[in-house]
Amino acid sequence: MSYTEKIKKSYIEESPYPHIVIDNILDVSLVQEIKNLWPQKKLHNDQRGSNCFYFSSELKNLETEKKIFWENFINNHISELANLLLSRMYNFIGYKQVSSKIEWGTAYTQENENNSSPLDFFPHTHFDHDPLWVLTFLIYIEDLNFNSPGTSICSLGNDKNERIDNFIKWNEIANDDSIEYLKKIELTKKFGIKNIKTVDFVSNRLFCFVDGPFSFHSVNYKKSSLETNRKSIRFALGFERNKMNIKYNIEAEKWISLFKERNNEKIKSILDHEHDDFFSNSKSENNNDWYIDKFPFF
Repeated sequence: MSYTEKIKKSYIEESPYPHIVIDNILDVSLVQEIKNLWPQKKLHNDQRGSNCFYFSSELKNLETEKKIFWENFINNHISELANLLLSRMYNFIGYKQVSSKIEWGTAYTQENENNSSPLDFFPHTHFDHDPLWVLTFLIYIEDLNFNSPGTSICSLGNDKNERIDNFIKWNEIANDDSIEYLKKIELTKKFGIKNIKTVDFVSNRLFCFVDGPFSFHSVNYKKSSLETNRKSIRFALGFERNKMNIKYNIEAEKWISLFKERNNEKIKSILDHEHDDFFSNSKSENNNDWYIDKFPFF
């Protein structure tokens, strides 16, 4: 089937937040090319065994063959998928539209590797970094020893007050630099952030979810004595970040500090309005008054 058919026929699971899973999203030969031309240069290590090659800043420095492949792959396959996924999910994200332009957020190949036991990823949302992100999608590529984790989908609770209260508790922990990373994970297990399910890591599986303040997710590693090597590609889309003040009455450069400084009164006020929009039974109509900007750095 074409990308259009696969995404049109996909099922949107709305709990705890809208997401879809599509297997065999790419042609098998294309997956093999991705493996063969996987970037080898490690540009980032987050001390959990995560080595990321950032497309958006370093694609231009690849060897010619790899550069041409990734440019074509993103300009054709990923761009088509992005447009189709955004259109499919628009009913859940249209309330955030502040302009007609959709920008790329993060976009990179991601390789998690560790010879022992990689650390789990702290449950998180992207909202505290950019509230106008609306969609994140991953394609799982390869798992060396079939022991890599997928993505755990988390819930903050069953009603508005519980979700907002748990967000505040999470933010207190997340932005306290005196707490060690593993301790933060342990502390979040003591209140209402709960894993609802795990989207298992299966090669050539697409996982797409609506990004919002309550779209918490994490990675929980299977404990194994075998080497872990988890290759995936990840992309994020959102409305123009510099228009943040239109919806949230705050300048983009001040947004992150709002959470780092733990301004709970302001955060609660934002979440109160955001919750009503995010969980509204009244869905936005897709009027196609949007376009995805050209992928940068080509």
